Order: sequence, then C-alpha cells, then structure tokens
Amino acid sequence: MKRLFLLLIILTYPCLKYGQQVTLQGQALIHNSKHETGEIQYANDVFVTAPFTKPSNTDGEGKFALEFVGMDPGTAIKLSAEKAGLEVVNEYDLQRVIINQKLPLRIFLTTKGKLAEAQTELYNISKKALFKRKDAIIARLRKSDEESKKAIAELEAYFGHPIADRFAAETELIKRIGELEKRLPEFAQKLAAQNLDFASELYIKAYKFFRNGEIEKTLEVLDSSLLESSYQEARKTISQGNDLKSQADDLLQKGTLQMEQVAMSYHLKAESLVLNFQFTEVIEVYKRLITIYTENELDRIKLGRLYDNLARAYYVNGEFLKSIETQKEGIQVKKTVVGEDHMELVRSYLGLAIVNKVLADYDTALKYAEKSLSICEKKLPEGHIEFSYSYNMIALVLGKMENYEKALEYIKESISIQEEHHDIERQDLVTTYGNMASIYLRLGDSENALKYMRKTWNTLQIMPNPNPHDIAMHYHNMAIAHYRLGDYNEALTNMTEAVSRKKELLGAMHPDVAFSYSNISGIYGTLEDFQSALLYAEKAAEIQEEVFGEKHPHLAITYGNIGITLRHLKDYETSVTYF
Repeated sequence: MKRLFLLLIILTYPCLKYGQQVTLQGQALIHNSKHETGEIQYANDVFVTAPFTKPSNTDGEGKFALEFVGMDPGTAIKLSAEKAGLEVVNEYDLQRVIINQKLPLRIFLTTKGKLAEAQTELYNISKKALFKRKDAIIARLRKSDEESKKAIAELEAYFGHPIADRFAAETELIKRIGELEKRLPEFAQKLAAQNLDFASELYIKAYKFFRNGEIEKTLEVLDSSLLESSYQEARKTISQGNDLKSQADDLLQKGTLQMEQVAMSYHLKAESLVLNFQFTEVIEVYKRLITIYTENELDRIKLGRLYDNLARAYYVNGEFLKSIETQKEGIQVKKTVVGEDHMELVRSYLGLAIVNKVLADYDTALKYAEKSLSICEKKLPEGHIEFSYSYNMIALVLGKMENYEKALEYIKESISIQEEHHDIERQDLVTTYGNMASIYLRLGDSENALKYMRKTWNTLQIMPNPNPHDIAMHYHNMAIAHYRLGDYNEALTNMTEAVSRKKELLGAMHPDVAFSYSNISGIYGTLEDFQSALLYAEKAAEIQEEVFGEKHPHLAITYGNIGITLRHLKDYETSVTYF
C-alpha cells in the first residue's frame, strides 16, 4: 500500500477562570513511516484551519498550534487540513473535534489517487476471498449426496433457517453473495484508512493474513480469547490511569488507544466473519463492540454506527424485528449527539425503510424513506449523490404499493443524479436501471423497459468484475421485454443466452434453467414452431421431474403446456395423457 500522510492533533487546554484560552496542538507525520522504515517522518507546510482562530502551517518538524479564546472544554469544532496534491482520508474525524477528548485526534492525508489504489486492492482481495468461499461451497453442494447434505447443513446454520435442497441452497448462496459484494467497497474504504503505526501487534498480524486473502488465518489470529485478553488489558490500563493521578493523562491516553486498537480488531473480525458466512458470529461481535463503546464512554457517533452494523447483520440473518429494534436504538444514540436533522441519520432511516419494506409494512417504510429525503433537502445542495438513495428507496416502496406513476418520478430523479456522479459504484446504476425497467414493465411500457435494460447492459459491460447472476438475469429480462414488443426472434435469442449463462452458473439441472426452457418453449409456440416448443417443454419437464418429483405444481403447468403443444401437432391421444 502506498504511504499516506498522518496529521496528529494533540489537544491541551489551560484551566482559566475568565477569558478561557484553549490551545490545539498537533503534528503532521507521514502515515505508516515508522511501520515501513522504523523512523517517523514529518510533513511540513500543511495548512490547518478552524473557525474562530487564525490558521497555522506545520513547521519543519510537522508541528502546529491553534489558539481559541473563550472556548469551553467539550466544545466541538470543525477542522481542515490541506496541502497541494493531498486529500483527507478520515474526513469524519475532522467534522467534530472535541477539545477535551481523551485520545489525540489523528488526521490522515494521502497523495491524491493513492487511497483509491489501496481501496481497489483491498476490494479485490475481499472479493476474491468471498468468491473463493462461494465456489468451495458450491463444489461441495454438487459432490456426493453425503457431502452435499453436510454443506446444506452448514449453510442452514449460517443462514439460520432450513433449506429444501442443494438447488435452493445454491440460489440463496448466490443471492447472499450479491448482497455481500455490494458491501465490499465500503469495507475496503474503511480498511484502507487504518493506520498501522498506531495499530496493535495483534491487528497487524491479522491484517497481513487478510491482505494475503487468508481469511481463515485472520480469524485464527483474532481469536475471541485473545481479543478479550486485549480488552481486559486495556481496561486494566485505564483503571491504573484512574488510580495513579500523577500519571493519569499518559495512562488514560495509552489505555484509550489500546481500546481503539481492540475495536479495530473486532471490526476486522466482523468483516472476516461476513466473508466466511458466519452471520450469527457477526452479530455477537457487534454486540460485544457496542458493550465496549458503552462501558468506556467512547465516541457516541461511532457507537450509533455500530448499532447500524448490528441492525444490518440482523437483517442479513433474517431477524427483521431485531433489526428494526436495533436500528431505532442507534438512531436515539446519534440524536443525543447531533440532534434531529443530521446527515448521520439518513442511512439509519433508509435501513429502517428497507426492513419495513421486506415486512410489507409499506406505509412505515415510506415514512422512513421520506424522513431520509427530508434531511437531505435541509442539509445538502440539490443534486448531491445522497438524494439518489432516498429517491430510489421511495420509488421501490411506491412500486410495492402499486403507485407506479409516482414511483417512476422518483426513480427518474435517482438515475439523473447517479448518472451525473461518475465516482459512484456502477453497481448502484445497474440496480437503479433495473428498478426503472421493472416499473416500466408493470406499466406495460415495454419499449422504455427495453431502453433501460440496454442501459443496464452498457453499464455491466464497463464494470471490471460484473456479477454473473446480474448478467444472466439481464438476458432473461430482455427476452421478456422483446416478447411483449412482439419481437419474438430477439426474445428467443436473449432467452437462449440466459439459459446458457444460468447453466454455467447454476448447473444444467437447476430449476431456474427449467424455468427458462419453459419460456423458450412458449416463444417457439408463439412462432408456431411446435416441434421446437415440444422439445424445450420436455427439457423443462425432465429437470422438474428429477428435482421436484412427479407431483409438484410446477410440473402440472409444464405438462399442460406439453399437452397444448401436442394438440397443435394433432397428436391428440398423447395430448390427453399429459392433460
């Protein structure tokens, strides 16, 4: 990873009875310089500013000082640090610098573009580990009956509910992979911003394994007993700091740093467990982190975000009511710090909207989605990327409420903003274009649906690693749109391509492949090529008979289609047997 620059802010304040003056001191250092070379290196001429004080430039040793008059301990200020060619990594830490906080604030700066390189590297590592795990599980599902049953049992434990068979297991696994893949960019951004100069040996050891894609070894290093031991050591250090008043400042600072290091390690463990599909364990890790932050009165905004993470883990694990309860707790924690209308609450309200939508409580889901939009309207300039997520959620809920015309208005707003921001994840555009196409299909406007399906395809084409399942579903949806437009040959071409990709992804005997065969049969029937229609209907029946058995309702539909096709072929006697 490329070197970053670190700005270390050391907060001190003299105790004055009148005209209180607070001096904010700090030092700019090159990030990870000690970790990489064994020596601390300084950065000079970093321009540091804050409201109500004169700006300061770092000197040859990277030092600076800002003086505030009449400021009370506990006051929050916003800080900025600038130097040509550099960008701030941890922007959040600069938004609310608490003057009398225990731990010195560190501001990381990196050469423009270097952070993105580090994030991309970590994203690729995470994605490779995730798909390696997926491929290993699918390989086991497709082995002997005994091995397949063991793999299904493990997935049932991971997902927290029974799974009917290996086909259902593969389908859910691929769906979960898609959901987890969307979280990887956020995780990579967080991991790229971590500073190894101030990390514990435990974290560095685990991090090195993670960088090599060795997730199992990462989890071995981050053993619960070792993490608990580090936590107790940090607690002991803080306790010693409270007892030894003469050395309190140094010890409390050291202990708080240790506590932050423990939290970093727990965060890494949680993300590694996610990549390993151990969702129940993820929940326990976030619950432990919340306890640590609460017991030690650590940053309450970060505590609120931990509630967000726990709520998301409950959601992924299918525990929707717990997810809602936890998300609401996190919102209350954040409100005690930032008030009612802060951007910190936007994603929390969207989280509540998502879960309530899944539970079909559309009125409540719409209420929370509109709350998120209301905050954006108060706090952000028009056209900011955050608007698109609120617009998208409102559109999805309105679609569920069958208010398609209104849903279309909001989804158009979302797309307009996302297309203007080329730095967003292209997966967002794939999803939003797909939502737009779906709404147009429900409105019976197949031409516009097809237009946005093509936009989906163009976006998938320029993505470095598009999701194979997204591509297969794209061809399937294109076929439906062309069929409704009466372009049956194009519908046949697209549905055939969908079958090919589904077979490669899911295997030749998967029920989704049978479903596509039935669609191909229907297209051939419309084209009055009844021999081909019969061939593909029989292919669908062959898969369904093996997977579901001969008494499943899906087969009743397929047998009926075969009967209709045979009637067109004037084979009435055989047709009757299928009916």
